[in-house]
Amino acid sequence: MTIDPKEFKESYKEYARKMDLFMDGPTTTYFEQLRGAGIQLPEPESIADADIRTKLWEVLAGLAKLRVFLDQTDHLNDRELYARLWHDYLRGETPAIDEIGFSTQLGLMPDGVEPDTSEYLKYYADDEERERWMRDVPDFVMPAHEEPPYHRDALLPCAFGGKPDADAWLRANWSASAFASNRFGTTVRALEFVQQLHSAGAVGVWIDNTMMLPNHDWTPYADTLIVTLPEDPAKRSALFDLMEHVGKPDEDGDDEPLIDSGQKEVRLWWD
Repeated sequence: MTIDPKEFKESYKEYARKMDLFMDGPTTTYFEQLRGAGIQLPEPESIADADIRTKLWEVLAGLAKLRVFLDQTDHLNDRELYARLWHDYLRGETPAIDEIGFSTQLGLMPDGVEPDTSEYLKYYADDEERERWMRDVPDFVMPAHEEPPYHRDALLPCAFGGKPDADAWLRANWSASAFASNRFGTTVRALEFVQQLHSAGAVGVWIDNTMMLPNHDWTPYADTLIVTLPEDPAKRSALFDLMEHVGKPDEDGDDEPLIDSGQKEVRLWWD
């Protein structure tokens, strides 16, 4: 493939222009960007307990539209997370441009200082990382590992086109009808179908097309599964039979027919 030197030069100039804007151009904050999008950001202490989850997820939906994504939040309850965003993470400067299209993963920790480091090691670090930390900092008092008390991370919008695990997403969702309600009715029935897919041999089952809408109090809702298929012919046959006769997906003109053509994955969509 031959690269036109003139096209390459113009492309590089455009790239350099955008990077100059990103590095040295005007800045804003996520706080101001969210307010500019019409999202009210009241002080954490002023929000009633009954309203805090809805407000938090409105902010998370707004951040996702800005291509800003969170992780490692399961050690915080809704009010604690909103307060930490309001006081700290929404206040940092960010480029006031949208033409580059970068996504930002806003990890809430670690930042190298206490208490965030201890929280990270307590809730999120695996055994290997904890052991490495003790070798590097032998006088550090390592907290005992605990499972995080909340399960929000499984529901958070994913950066870089990632898709959440369907089983974890459905278990974490507090809505009684979180997935394809016209087909499954309840979250419990949708979870049962996902578990059937795993039992039949699916390599993975992933949520796609997640929506967070104001008329649903910003609760995550989805209507699409991506099923990663095994190579074993018998398992593939069982999965296609299950998807066709139990899942009964709606037809979409853009989708491949629900037949085994050797594909690695199948998209199942319900209206």
